[in-house]
Amino acid sequence: MPAKSPKNNRSRIKQLFETLCRDVLASIEAGEPMSPPSGPLTDSLAMRNGLCLHAAAARSFFANVDKAAEYANRDPFWSKQSIDNLFVKHLAAVVDDKQGDCDVRTESSKVLKALEAPPKTFNRKLSVFGFDAGMEGFEFGLMRLERETYTPPVDFGPLLRAGEPVEFLCAHISVLAIDEDSAAFRSEKLLQRHLAVLNALFSTGVRSLTWLNHKRVDPYDISLTGQMSESGEWAVGLGSSRVWLPVNRSDVNRFYELRAGSRISGLLRTEHEISDRIITAFELAGNACVERTDQTAFLLFAVALESAVLGPGKEGELAHQLAVRIAHLLCFGAAEKRETYRTMKRLYKVRSEIVHQGSQEVTQADLEQIRLLCLKCLLTLCASPETRAFTRNEELEDWFLGKLLESRPGTQD
Repeated sequence: MPAKSPKNNRSRIKQLFETLCRDVLASIEAGEPMSPPSGPLTDSLAMRNGLCLHAAAARSFFANVDKAAEYANRDPFWSKQSIDNLFVKHLAAVVDDKQGDCDVRTESSKVLKALEAPPKTFNRKLSVFGFDAGMEGFEFGLMRLERETYTPPVDFGPLLRAGEPVEFLCAHISVLAIDEDSAAFRSEKLLQRHLAVLNALFSTGVRSLTWLNHKRVDPYDISLTGQMSESGEWAVGLGSSRVWLPVNRSDVNRFYELRAGSRISGLLRTEHEISDRIITAFELAGNACVERTDQTAFLLFAVALESAVLGPGKEGELAHQLAVRIAHLLCFGAAEKRETYRTMKRLYKVRSEIVHQGSQEVTQADLEQIRLLCLKCLLTLCASPETRAFTRNEELEDWFLGKLLESRPGTQD
């Protein structure tokens, strides 16, 4: 059984809950309202499950829940939302206190008892869209696709009709969690990570034709625009910026072989510094592959490269460090390294202009270049015989250092 959160962290959370209770009770004694505002909102407001906290009480709620979540997050089985729910449940008992026996110490003891409860396994099924119906049984990382049937009790717009069964794919995921809220949070987060990695793995170009998602996505991405001329006439346009195609068995077999799918699936099932570093970068790249805004997609690819190639704690001239490392990772000859170095330096300049100057000048060539560099780097890091066995950041850092000491690409722009 995984270790519980340290005793001192649980005690600190208990103390934070008691502080919140005292602040809220003081606000009530001072005449602060406990009902929703009837006029304009002029101060902080927290509304949770019948509780309505104003001003100082609301600020205390936000501050103490945030701090408690910091301590709780050191235990991977608690989420910030579950801490929020725990505080609200027992704070409501203190405020209500109709029986006269729900004092602060009683409820804080219940909070502590909940924190000490051991985690358990929750099996959850979450909807997945973007796969062909024949993908039932597909396994990747920690998820497995299963076919489910749902009969809606009422109409849900034009998508679902009451009493008409509909089949769709679900991802079966098992998570360790402390309660239903944490299980829901952890399973959805885990699913989104898996789907983002697959979006990178199955991407077909700058604007990928595939998009795997937990929520249904319009497969035709239909857009409607309107513009009125000076004469008062409307010009209405109806179009589709792209068409989403379902991922089928043929796609999976082809991309798995070309893009080390089995290796990436294995990284999702392991826990060490390098697997987390590479999967985090794949997740960012996958989000970039389905992003509609060019500037945002470009930045996501850039951050993915920084996450995978530079790693944590890097300072100084990041553009140079990143360009040099990518050149050594992807290239062999000096001329090829120089060309890759210069390309990455130029692309990093585009990234800096977006971040620091609000530039919107991202060409399709820029986006395609950084996408290809990003995916090539990620696939090389996870599949290359030289780097695939690494499990610690220190090993990868030593490998890069060795490459730098062997030779250096030219650094003239």
